[in-house]
Amino acid sequence: MLNEQLSLFIQLPLYYHKNADYAYPVLYLLDAPVGITLNSGILDPLIGYNNAPQMIIVGVSTNDRDRDFTPTNDRKCAENSGGAGAYLKFIETEVIPYVDANFRTEDYRIFSGHSFGGLLVAHAFYSAPDLFDAYFAFSPSLFWDEKLVAKSLVSFTAKQQSNHSVLYLNIGNEGNAEVKSPEGKAMLEGIKFIDSALSQHTPKGLRYKIDYFSQEPHQVTQIIGTYHAFRHLYPSWDVPYEAYLSGYDAVAAHFASLSELYGYHIVAKDWQLSDAALYELHERNNPSEAIKYLHAVLEQRPENIEYMLTLALAYEKSDALSEAFNTLNKINGQIGEEDEMYTDIAARISRISKLLSKN
Repeated sequence: MLNEQLSLFIQLPLYYHKNADYAYPVLYLLDAPVGITLNSGILDPLIGYNNAPQMIIVGVSTNDRDRDFTPTNDRKCAENSGGAGAYLKFIETEVIPYVDANFRTEDYRIFSGHSFGGLLVAHAFYSAPDLFDAYFAFSPSLFWDEKLVAKSLVSFTAKQQSNHSVLYLNIGNEGNAEVKSPEGKAMLEGIKFIDSALSQHTPKGLRYKIDYFSQEPHQVTQIIGTYHAFRHLYPSWDVPYEAYLSGYDAVAAHFASLSELYGYHIVAKDWQLSDAALYELHERNNPSEAIKYLHAVLEQRPENIEYMLTLALAYEKSDALSEAFNTLNKINGQIGEEDEMYTDIAARISRISKLLSKN
């Protein structure tokens, strides 16, 4: 598309190859490889505390950011400019198909950029509205071509009744009186123009947030903004404690609501289901609720011996002896007589068989 060679920098989630049946949303970063360590460093603790999903990070490079990130030829700012359309088409027709073909991706994409990169992200929001699901524009250079991008974004949203994207923008001390930058002043005016317009008319479904960090310089807005952008995108990813207390149906409802919000099928990971099952079984002495979780986790891991053993125990505790008997028999059929568990499981089968015969 661009008739030149560019590099992609791709970071896969932890245990990507081990979890062979997981698919992941994709974060596309501009100005790669800059920003990859920043984003992964901020994501790691969010993911670790289950406040964001794991994702594939794809850093896209450029040989000429003045050309590739600007939507029009504005010779006052850069002689060689106005190639954003071609660069977005390169991402659409070459980068995204390559990533989707070679990695396990969900149909959910995030686009993130800073400064001129933020300008391109804001431009993509209205010029390629179906290409990404979430847009992060940090200190976007909205001074470009008499604030063309800010005006176009406002015009685009003013005509919409609904928009199911996520939009995050921020700005630092650009526009502050002490900075004395005409470009910075225009950037602040552009941000305020967008903010005012969206506050008066927000298309149904559009989740937007604009942050003003007047004490932070231009170079820092990407650092502080990345955290706030992810928190805006994923405000309630973790299962609420109240849902766990209410039981399996409430937990399933949480994931159903996430699926509706993000537009792709999101299910609890097997460790979430198994941990909840163990909690119900051993801490709350509620084997019937544990069985619901274990049925769900075994849909994901149907041959997992550990989960099947826990299910058999839950059946026993709930006096569902026939189901316990069948589950233990299925386990023994899988592991064979040479397995060290075989004798113990056979003894449990024999004991339950005697109880069943009495009944």
